[in-house]
Amino acid sequence: MSLLYKLTRVQATYERYQLPGHLSIKNTNELHRYVTTCAQLAWSLTAQRPSYVLEYQLKGAIFDDERHQRFHSSEPSSSVVTEVIWPALVEQSTRYCVSKAVVIT
Repeated sequence: MSLLYKLTRVQATYERYQLPGHLSIKNTNELHRYVTTCAQLAWSLTAQRPSYVLEYQLKGAIFDDERHQRFHSSEPSSSVVTEVIWPALVEQSTRYCVSKAVVIT
């Protein structure tokens, strides 16, 4: 399924509920560029060797300073992750943490 087809389907759904004067998705070049860039980045992350993965199922995990960064509203004395704000980017084969997850403890 092509990106243009997906955007057209989103547009059709959006237009069904669109109020007069609102921005049309079909005519928004910025949105098309954003979606294209996201798709290219996602492909790059999976196609490169070694590939990267997003580590997001962290609820209940023990806080690890090497892999996690506390969100500002976290409880500093807690060692258990209760919520994930942003996932970690991890090298799949070595499990090396490229970018820390932002978590609430």
